Amino acid sequence: MISLFVIRVLGCVWGSKGILQFVFQRWALVLSLSVFHGFRFLLFDKYMVYQKSISRFWGTI
Repeated sequence: MISLFVIRVLGCVWGSKGILQFVFQRWALVLSLSVFHGFRFLLFDKYMVYQKSISRFWGTI
């Protein structure tokens, strides 16, 4: 009786741990993707500004 209860509690804890792990993995994936995309957009934006300033510089010459 007690062993069955312990197994059930362990199963609940293990299940919730698995769910938490799953959620954490998804959250980490989303976070890393958003950071990567933000970094890429930042670099792309800087590159576009850089290109515009170069073309403006060449236009003034």
